[in-house]
Amino acid sequence: MAKLLFNLRDACDDEVEEVFELLEENQVDFYQTQGGSFGLSIAGIWVNDDEEFQRARQLLDEYQQQRQQQVRAHYRELRESGQQDRLWARLKRIPNRMITFPIAIVIILLLSIIPFLYMY
Repeated sequence: MAKLLFNLRDACDDEVEEVFELLEENQVDFYQTQGGSFGLSIAGIWVNDDEEFQRARQLLDEYQQQRQQQVRAHYRELRESGQQDRLWARLKRIPNRMITFPIAIVIILLLSIIPFLYMY
């Protein structure tokens, strides 16, 4: 029976391409499924064989560990160089979104809670 090796939901395109390359380079037999029109099915990378799955899982775990280190190093570089957005920089860059979203959240919460407060 096929086993899900890698869920493609919320995965960035470059990561997906790197996973495909990793599996192809190591000659892992896999197939990909799409999420479907309404996102009801699982978009992922699947492996049929149990032994192949274990080998692919080990390769993927090593890859993800390396990727995590690379992403964290890149984030540190951005923070140290001052290019990483801080709250005030983001507020200056996209003020409408930074102001309207919290206001919308408060309004929705109030509309959800008010009927219960005046119930009795």
